[in-house]
Formats: sequence, structure tokens, C-alpha cells
Amino acid sequence: MEKLEKSTMKYLDIKARPIGHAHQIWKFTSNNTLEVKKAEIKAKLITRTYTLQVDRAKFSRNVEQDMCQLCNSATEDTEHFMLECNALKTERDKHLTTLISYVKNNIGNKIFDKIMNEGHMVQFILDSSSEKIKEIVNIKHQNIRDIENITRTLCYGLHTKRTTLLNKS
Repeated sequence: MEKLEKSTMKYLDIKARPIGHAHQIWKFTSNNTLEVKKAEIKAKLITRTYTLQVDRAKFSRNVEQDMCQLCNSATEDTEHFMLECNALKTERDKHLTTLISYVKNNIGNKIFDKIMNEGHMVQFILDSSSEKIKEIVNIKHQNIRDIENITRTLCYGLHTKRTTLLNKS
């Protein structure tokens, strides 16, 4: 009940995660420093604790603007950061190409289009085993593991590129 009241928990599906069972982000992460860093970024995105401009504006009581500092064309929220920011396009496209190819070759040619058309792409990237995604397609355990690895790298790549660009400005 509490999760439903919190907008920050929008992408985290806790129904399928009983207490004491690790989320797939951690379950499928190997024990090396880089993979743990990738998982940490993705965990922050899924729990909405990754600080974007929309959060800075909210916490500063709108002293700071919510406009994306990379492209200056829209509010920088999770969807903009992950799917829309033109400054991150090259990095995003590199990983999305891998993800699209994997899904089309291993799950089904039309599944990816359906996820995109129904507006569930961010949810698919952050938690491919969520109930919302299961309503669209039943993904096998091995496919979830592979998708988790691809999307963990996507989230980390976007984070790294964003950080580099913000440090230059």
C-alpha cells in the first residue's frame, strides 16, 4: 500500500519480490567492482534515488530549474534521461541496439515494438520481470538474466556520459 503512494517507487515492482529475496539487479550481478557499480546506478534509477534536475528543482524549492542541463529542451526526469535526451543519444543508441537485437532474436520480433508502443520502455529497462512487463510477455529466466546485464550496462553508460558532459560544462 505504501509503495502505491510513493512516486519514487514507480518503477520498482515489489509484489514479485518477497522480503528476503534479492532483486534481479543484485541477483544477476557478478562479484567485481565494475558490475557492482553498474548495479548501484541501476538500483538508484529504479528506486528514484538517482538525482536528476527534476529532483534538484524539487529539493531546492525551484531555486534550481528542472530543465535538462545537457540539452536544455525538456525537464530532466527518468524518462528524459533514459530515452529522450539528445546529448545522450549516441550512448543510448549503442546499448539500445544491443537490447533490441537481443529481444528480437531471443524473445520475439514484435515484443519490443509492443513495449515501446505501450510506453513501458523505461519499466522494461529498469525491471524486465515486473508485473507490467509480464502482462505483455512472459520472459524466461535466462532471458531476464541477459536483459538485466544489457540494461545494467545501458544505465551505467548513460550515467557515465551524463557525468562527463556535466563536468565539462
